[in-house]
Parts: sequence; C-alpha cells; structure tokens
Amino acid sequence: MVILGIFALRLLTIFNHTGNPYHLMLGLSGAAGMISVLAWMNPDWLNTTGFHAEIFHWSRAVAFSTLLSAGSWLIYRLKPGFARFPAFFCYLPFILLLLLPFLFNSLMMMEVVFTIYVVSAFLIILLLYSVSMEKDNGTILILTGMILGIISSILYWMPDTLLAIPHFIIPVPLSIGGILAIIGFDRRFRETGEILDENTIMQDLQTEEL
Repeated sequence: MVILGIFALRLLTIFNHTGNPYHLMLGLSGAAGMISVLAWMNPDWLNTTGFHAEIFHWSRAVAFSTLLSAGSWLIYRLKPGFARFPAFFCYLPFILLLLLPFLFNSLMMMEVVFTIYVVSAFLIILLLYSVSMEKDNGTILILTGMILGIISSILYWMPDTLLAIPHFIIPVPLSIGGILAIIGFDRRFRETGEILDENTIMQDLQTEEL
C-alpha cells in the first residue's frame, strides 16, 4: 500500500509539471490500486463495515480502467496530429465502471473482464516502452517493474487447483516492481524532464528509421 501510494504521488506530481494525461491516469491507477490492496487485506475494521468486497471490486475497476486509459493516451500522443483518433476514445475504458454493477452477478465474468483490461494495458505500455529500452535512463527499471506487476497478477488469478500460493506471496513481486518503477520514472523525469512520453518515443522511432 505504501509503495503504491508513493507511486501515485510521484506520478501525480509529474503530471503537475507535464500536463500529460498519461501521467495522470497512471497516478490515479496507483491510488486506486492502493485502496484495492487494503480491501484485499480485509482488516477487521474494514470487514465490520460489510462493504469490503464492494470496495475491493470498485477500486480494482477504477485501477484497471485508468491503467488502460493511460495506455490509450500514450498511443494517442504518439500518433501524428492528422492520424489521431478523437481524444474521448481514451476515456472509453471507463465503460467498465458502468458495467460493473451488472458483473456483480457473475464474479467469474468480472475476473475475465478485469484480466482483459490488465493484459491489454500492460501489452500496450510494455511494447511502447521497449522501443527505447537500450537507452536505459530508467526505462529498463520501469519495464522490469511492470513485468513483476504482471507476475503478481498471474499469481492472484492462478487457480488453487494448479498451484496453491500463500496470500502473503502474491504482493511481493508487485511491491518490488513498484519500487523499481518509482525509481525508473523518477530517473527519467530528472534526466529528461519527461517520463518517456510521446516525444522521446517518436525520437527513438525516427532514429531507428535513419
């Protein structure tokens, strides 16, 4: 929770400097993720409210929606102006928040939708960041952090019939990945004044073409 909170605070601080919605959505995703981890831990004081399950599902929905929206914004800013899709398309992932009440009737379907969101978001961001991985500058740390986050997701969704994983193990890769991502984002911001946004990606693509 602390690591996700620091991640959210750092990305929101960076957004204050760049004004890039990509950074805003990543920060909001970290904040919602922090709440979902709290609900997943289900402390006694939260359990007594009787709303811990709803808080868990809604916070995950917000976290995954903002994460996929961040990937959409990265694609949008990467495209040249004449080829960009309408900006409101970047907010389409939030449709999940409208559909979530209907998904409460089928927790399995809810997990399938969540999985699609997570996989889509990670694939988009991983592919775009891998363009300039050779330059390091924190990019390798960010990519490693994301991969570890994916591992945590896999461990969470792993059926007990295939591999019984103690609950305290599941957040470990996410925690380590969060630390690496924070260092990576901070390093890129301090060195370039931006967090591998569309400008640095476009420069890398143009360099490879030459």
